[in-house]
Amino acid sequence: MKKIFLDRADLLSALGQTVMVSNCQQYQRLIAYLADYRIQKLGLVLGSRELLELIHKKYYDNLDGSLLTAFGELFTRIVRFYVYPAMQEGSDELMTAQNLPLPEGVKFLYQHLLDNKQIVDISDFDLSILHIFSKEILHMVQQGETGWENMVPPKVSALIKEKCLFSYPSEQMEFKY
Repeated sequence: MKKIFLDRADLLSALGQTVMVSNCQQYQRLIAYLADYRIQKLGLVLGSRELLELIHKKYYDNLDGSLLTAFGELFTRIVRFYVYPAMQEGSDELMTAQNLPLPEGVKFLYQHLLDNKQIVDISDFDLSILHIFSKEILHMVQQGETGWENMVPPKVSALIKEKCLFSYPSEQMEFKY
């Protein structure tokens, strides 16, 4: 998770918005689950790389003609995807929702989603943290490595340690019988 996402979660909570931080990558299931609670507007924050992976997966898994159905399950009227930029691999160029390298067969549909503001770039981002990747932090936490604490807000670091979240190694007591 990007630092800005967690900071924004704190900000949105302070502004009276309900915020849920999740590692659920099955977006259709998450959207369907939350829709059962009659949520009027739902915003999902994800990185541009994750959005690119999602679109590629939907495109290549649904070449049989069910692409519109697959996208329809994701991009309902109540859902807006907020996209955090990332650095292009091997380049200093930012990858945003506006310049994702998409398969030709999905560009028209994707442009429709951009035009209707169902996919929106996050413009107020911190360029200095774009080298931080959530998967790398998660791996470091699970392996008991140090240094990940500097990649997340202090509140988040303390909470992960206190509650042993994300398989953070907890002290285990050994009993001799």
